[in-house]
Amino acid sequence: MDDLDRLFRRVVHNVRAAYPELLTQSFEVSQLYQQVVPYRLNRREIGVDSVEDYELALMQLLSGARGYLTGDTDMQSALQDELESLNPDLSAYRGFATSRIGLAADAVRHIEQQPISQPTAAVVASASVASSSAVAARATERISTARATTSDMPRAASPGGGRGGGGGGGSRTSPTPSHHQPSATMPSSKSAGSPASTASQSRAAEGTADDQSQSACRYCGGSLPGGKCIVFCPYCGHDLTVQHCPACNTELEIGWRFCITCGRQVS
Repeated sequence: MDDLDRLFRRVVHNVRAAYPELLTQSFEVSQLYQQVVPYRLNRREIGVDSVEDYELALMQLLSGARGYLTGDTDMQSALQDELESLNPDLSAYRGFATSRIGLAADAVRHIEQQPISQPTAAVVASASVASSSAVAARATERISTARATTSDMPRAASPGGGRGGGGGGGSRTSPTPSHHQPSATMPSSKSAGSPASTASQSRAAEGTADDQSQSACRYCGGSLPGGKCIVFCPYCGHDLTVQHCPACNTELEIGWRFCITCGRQVS
């Protein structure tokens, strides 16, 4: 079993788990590598060591190798020619992002009839533990960032003044700020940070608010729990704080309407 076989196995597994309608319906090429088997979430299960290995297997799959997928003949012919060239462009499949493909029914049945060997099961179990740890770490990091944004806001001066501000009829002299105690009317150095730092904090706070406002996952449609800082969907595991360009797969921020790499409208 090579990378192509393991990739198709993973496609069938993920489709049955999260997108069962795709077993009998056609879908766009971009959905295959963005939602069904994105590299960063499936590389361990597929057994690839680099994104180049992943793209090579994906090119082979989309070219119609071993009859795993059905699709546009022009696309398959173009990808086959590219793979046979001396220096193939492994990103050529992105040019067919809107072409439609489908899972070959015979290939799906053949995969389901094959037992999963013990080494493959061990790899999947290890990947599941690693994926859970990564999700927990990223969620903790985002929550800490949001809390730091709140704690860094400048505090207003208390109306009571310093310790020498007791009641009295006479005028009161304001205490002279010391080197260790900044004036109450001046923001602290941490609050008056650089524009880049302020923008980063605002973006983190907005991302957290967006996560909390979502009621359903935009990938699998699962209902999201309310009142929580949600970074990853608890059902399909997709990162809900980013989106991808349907044409070139560039990672974009939520709310962006056009891709910063190819200019395609994404929302």
